[in-house]
Amino acid sequence: MLIVFLFTSASISAQSSYKTFGYLDFDIKVLIDIETRPENLEFLKAAIQRELEAKGLVRSDSPDLLVNIGVLIEEKVQTRETNARQDMHYMGQRNYHWEVEEVPVGTYTEGTVNIDLVDAAQNKRVWEGSASSVLVKKNTKMKKRIDKGIKKAFKKFSIAKL
Repeated sequence: MLIVFLFTSASISAQSSYKTFGYLDFDIKVLIDIETRPENLEFLKAAIQRELEAKGLVRSDSPDLLVNIGVLIEEKVQTRETNARQDMHYMGQRNYHWEVEEVPVGTYTEGTVNIDLVDAAQNKRVWEGSASSVLVKKNTKMKKRIDKGIKKAFKKFSIAKL
């Protein structure tokens, strides 16, 4: 089973006056259109909230930081490369065309989430993190993957560096 997590972070301001966070309004129809299950969004929000609270932030209706969540769902093709083994001995003449190529062996769905933290007063992004994973149908497995990815995305996040 393939699990890949990527993360990036950017520190823009040397100020660390952020104490609260909240989510930007989102359009559930957009998420349904890209075939995201609503429970996965709730898993994402819960994982993000745990990480921000662990860093000392408190959820608020009038926050210092706004959280924006971007989701990308992609159908991917798993391939393997045919190879020409030099030590292979053929019994017959090999006078037909053959070449090394990528051969499709299956498909899978990969999801990527991008998290932007935006300074509410300045309307300016101050941090970005992302995570990617193969999507699975079972909620318990999906929740574990989301928790692991968000934890890794926030590993280098620090209020002091914002």
